[in-house]
Amino acid sequence: DGDGLGIIAGIINLFENLIKRVVEGELGKLVCEELADLGDDELDNILAMISDEIEVYLQPIPDDFSNPLYQETNILNDISDEKGALVNFQEIETLAGEWIQKALEQLDSLLGSGTSSNNGQNDLGIN
Repeated sequence: DGDGLGIIAGIINLFENLIKRVVEGELGKLVCEELADLGDDELDNILAMISDEIEVYLQPIPDDFSNPLYQETNILNDISDEKGALVNFQEIETLAGEWIQKALEQLDSLLGSGTSSNNGQNDLGIN
């Protein structure tokens, strides 16, 4: 009826940690004994071999991976005349600045008309 597998899995789970601890303990003892029997020269050779295998992966990380701001700091180097230039919103005299200024003026003329407030300043009359 299907309940049998659930009971078996529950029993295995109950003894899993006990069995795992015993196996890990015995394997740990065995490995320590084997390494002690190898001697210093063999252990040095094993460590040197492991070091040689790992050294391939221990290359310095390039700047574009190690510096999180690499793209931001080098953006001006990547922009060429063919792609265009960045839009400088601080200088309104540039071509893009003039276009933005005209667009803002058009929006202002279409969306709202100013009214004079009590203190003599222009106000959109929103409030």
